[in-house]
Amino acid sequence: MTVCLSFQVLGPLKVRADGRPLLLRSARQRTVLAVLLLTPGRAVSVDALADAVWHGRPPVTARNQIAICVSALRKTFRDEAGVDGLIETQLPGYVLHREGHYVDVAALYESAAAARAAAEAGNTDEAAARFEDALALWAGPVLDGMDDSVLSGVVDRITELRSNLTEEYAAVQLRRGRYRSVVESLGPLVAEHPLREDARAVLMRAYHLSGRRSEALDCYREGRRILVAELGVEPGAELRELHRTVLEGDARVQPRAAAAPEQRARPHEESGPRGTAAGAPLGHARSHRETDLRPESAREHEEPSLWYGLSNLEPSRPRGEFDAPAVTPRQLALPPEEMVEPSGESDAVRLGYRALPAQAARLLRQLSMLDVPDVPEWIGCPVLGVTPDASEALLSRLVAAGLLEVRPARGGTARFRLPDATRRFARGRCLAEDTPQDREQTLDRVLTAVLALVHAAQEQLYGKSAGPAPAASVLGETAGELVADPMEWFESERETLGGLVAQAVREGRTERAWHLVAGAVPFYETRNYLDDWRRTAELALDGARRTGDTRGAGTMLRSLGTLAIYQRRHQEARDLLRTALDHLEDTDDSQGRAIVRRNLAVCARFLGDLAEAARYCEESLVLFRRAEDNSGLSHALGLLAQIEIEQGDPERGVSLSNQAIEVSYEAGSLRSRTQNLYRLAEGLLGAGRCAQAERICHDVVGLARGQGDRLGEAHGLCALGEAQWRQDEPWKARAGLLRALRLAEEVGDRFLQARIVVHLACAEAVRGGSGAGEPLDWAQKEFRTLGAPAWERRAGRLREVLGAHDASRPVEGSILAGVLTDR
Repeated sequence: MTVCLSFQVLGPLKVRADGRPLLLRSARQRTVLAVLLLTPGRAVSVDALADAVWHGRPPVTARNQIAICVSALRKTFRDEAGVDGLIETQLPGYVLHREGHYVDVAALYESAAAARAAAEAGNTDEAAARFEDALALWAGPVLDGMDDSVLSGVVDRITELRSNLTEEYAAVQLRRGRYRSVVESLGPLVAEHPLREDARAVLMRAYHLSGRRSEALDCYREGRRILVAELGVEPGAELRELHRTVLEGDARVQPRAAAAPEQRARPHEESGPRGTAAGAPLGHARSHRETDLRPESAREHEEPSLWYGLSNLEPSRPRGEFDAPAVTPRQLALPPEEMVEPSGESDAVRLGYRALPAQAARLLRQLSMLDVPDVPEWIGCPVLGVTPDASEALLSRLVAAGLLEVRPARGGTARFRLPDATRRFARGRCLAEDTPQDREQTLDRVLTAVLALVHAAQEQLYGKSAGPAPAASVLGETAGELVADPMEWFESERETLGGLVAQAVREGRTERAWHLVAGAVPFYETRNYLDDWRRTAELALDGARRTGDTRGAGTMLRSLGTLAIYQRRHQEARDLLRTALDHLEDTDDSQGRAIVRRNLAVCARFLGDLAEAARYCEESLVLFRRAEDNSGLSHALGLLAQIEIEQGDPERGVSLSNQAIEVSYEAGSLRSRTQNLYRLAEGLLGAGRCAQAERICHDVVGLARGQGDRLGEAHGLCALGEAQWRQDEPWKARAGLLRALRLAEEVGDRFLQARIVVHLACAEAVRGGSGAGEPLDWAQKEFRTLGAPAWERRAGRLREVLGAHDASRPVEGSILAGVLTDR
C-alpha cells in the first residue's frame, strides 16, 4: 500500500506518515526539508541549502554535510514510511517531488483560489466555507520554532496571505449578515495592522450594522489618529464617507462586495493628476514600508519560492502608483476659505512643497540636482546626514505629499523617482534657497557614499582588498548590509551609477568618476552590460584626460582594454592595454600595473604567443604580491595554470590551479574560487583525469548559477560536456552542451559558442551520429574571424579526422581528445 506523507509548514514543521508522526532528529535536516518544501518542483542548489543551514557562513565541508543531511532524510522516509524518490538529486542540488503527498501550504493555495472564485461568482456560502478551510490550516506562525531568518521573504509572504484571507473572509461574512463573526475575526487583524484601510472599513460596517455605532466611530478615530501620526495623511475617501454615514446615523450602509485580487490590482481606466485615480480626492496613501508593492494577484496566487534570487526569476511586478495624499488647510497653515483647488500639476507641486517640514523640503531640493533616474531608500543619509530610518521616513513624507513616485526594486526595497514637474519646481527652489557650496557638498557626499557601497560590494565578490579604502561615508556599517547580495544591489543601482558617473565628469569630479567605473566593472562583466561599461569608461577617460589625471586615464584605458578582451577583440585590447601601461608605469599603482600585465597575458595567450603570455603572467604575480592583492594573485595563478596546460605541462597546471584556489579562499572571494575551480577542471582534463574534472565541473556550474553568472555557468557546462564525452557518455554531454550554447548566445560570447560547437561535434561523433563534422566549418570560420589560431587549427584537425571516419561507427572519446591536444 502506498504511504501518504503529510507535511505541516503553517505552524511548527511536522511530518506524518499516514497520520503517524515522523521524527527529524537534527535542526539541519529540518532546515533542508523546509527549504525544499517551500521550493516545490524546482532544484535548490547545494550552496543555497548550505547558506540556509549556516546563515550565509557555510564551512568548507558544507557540501558533504548537506549530502549527509539529504541522505539522512531519505533514510528516514524510506525506513520509517517506505517512501523512496521523494528527494531527487538534480543539478545544481536537490528537488522535492510532492506528488501523491500532502503539503499544507499547497492546500492553502487551493482553498484560497476556490474561495475567491466563489466570492467573485457571488456564492457567499461556498466562499465562506472555502475561506474557513484555508484559515483552519494554520497551527501557528509559519515554521514556528525554527530560525527562519534566511526564509524570511517567503515566510512573510505566506503570513501576509493569512491577513489578506482574513480580510476577504470578513467581507464575505459581512455580505451574509454575520456581523459578530466579522468583529471577532477582523478586530485582532486591524489592531495588529492599523494601516489596512480596507479591513478597517469592513470592521466599521460590521460595528455599525450590528448597532454598535459608538464603536464604529471609535474605530474610525483610532485609524485616523494613526494615519496622521505615522504617515501625515488623512484616511481615504471610503473611510471618510463611511464615517460621515455613521455620524448621520444612516442605517442603510451596504456591505461592499470583496474585490477579487485581480480587480483590486487592475489600474484605473481613467486617471487624474499623476498618482491619483480619476475623481478621487488627493489623500489616500499607504506607507511603502507597510505595503507589499506587488499586485495582490501576484502576491496571493503564486506559490512562494525562496530562491528566486538564485534562479534568476523575474522580480516582483510593481503595484500601481501610490495615490497622492490630501493637502489640507491645516497642513498648509491656511484658513479654509483661502484654500483653493490646484489649477494644474505645477500648482499641486507648489502646494505640496509648502506643506513640507524644512528637512523634507531640503531633501527634495537637493535630490532634484542629482542627474539620476531614481534614488534608493538610504539617499537621505549622505544628502542630509541622517540615519537610514530617518531617510526612509522623509522619503515617505515626500511620497505622501505626492512629490515623489515610489516603485519596488529588487530584494524587496523601494526606489523613488521625481516626476518631471516636481524636478523642475524643486530645482528652481534649490537655486533660489541653497548656495552653490551646498549643492557641491551634497554631490560629494553622495559620490562618497556610492563609492563606499561599490567597494563593499566588490569585497563581497572578491574578498578584502589590500588597496586603499574609499573615504569614510555617512553610511558606515550600513554599507555592508545594503550590499549583502551584491548582484541584486547592482541591478537596483546600475542606472543611478551611470548617471552619477556622467554628472561627476561634468562637474569636475573626475577621480570619483573613474573610481566608480573601475568598481562597477565586475558587475558590468558578470551581467553582460557591455554598453554601460563602454559608455561610462569613455566618459571617465575623457574627463581624466581633460584634467591631466594620468592614473585615471590609465585606469580607464585598462578598463576599455578589459572590455575588448571580453568581446574577443584581442588585437584592439592589446593596443589599449599597452597604452594603459605607459600611463601607469610612473605611478605608485602596483595593483593597476599588475592587472594590466595579467590582461596582456590573456591577449598573448589568445593570440597564440604562450611564451609572452607566461612572461606577462609571471610579472603580474610579483606585482600582485607586492600590492597584497590576493584576489588578483589568485586569478593570475589560475591564468598561468591554463598557460602551462597549453604548453604541455598539465600536472604543473593542476598544481598552480590548486594554489590559486587556496589563495581565493584566503581572499574570501567566491567568484575567484569559481573561476579557479574551472581552471582546475581544465587542468584535470588536460591530464586525462576526466572523472575528477567532471566532479569539479558540477561545483563550478552550481557556484556560477548561485551567483547569477551566466557566462561562468556556460564555461562550466562546456567543460562538463567535454569531460563527459571523453568518458564516452555523449548523451549526458549533449544535454549540458546545448544549455551552455544557449547561455553563450544570450551573453553574446562568439568564441565560447564556437568552442561549444566543437565539443558538440565530438559528442555526436562518440554517439555515432551522422554529419558530426558539419558544424565544424562554421566554428573554424568563427575562430579565424576572432583571431584564435590555436582553436582554428584544432577545429580543422577535427574536421579532417571526422571527414575520413566511417560515419556509421562511433569514435572513441580518447581519439578525439588526442586530436584536440596541441603537441
